[in-house]
Amino acid sequence: MPSEWPAVSKGALWTARVISRLIALCLFFDPVLKFVKAAPVIDGFAHLGIPIHVDDLIGITLLICVLLYALLPTTILRGPSPLPAISDFSQVPFATCSGALRWWRLCILDPRLDALVSLRS
Repeated sequence: MPSEWPAVSKGALWTARVISRLIALCLFFDPVLKFVKAAPVIDGFAHLGIPIHVDDLIGITLLICVLLYALLPTTILRGPSPLPAISDFSQVPFATCSGALRWWRLCILDPRLDALVSLRS
């Protein structure tokens, strides 16, 4: 945790750590699916017109991003995922929940951010 962040309770710190690990675990499945060439990956690439031979490169890039997210204090740099650019919005609930968890974790770690985005009056 950066030194300029305000102090938080041990409970809040551990809650944020657990949330961070859950997010990393969920994000880890995306590159794995690219490496095993799962049917949804092949279908998604075909639907978007992306050549399937680039899936390993995309998978490596995603894996590096997940490792950076999990191991380094770079989580503030990663915002919520954009809506999928495909007509099937089955990924929207995951992206929404993932983004909400990321913001919740950051709000737990920095009460100033919580005050800034809080819905409470």
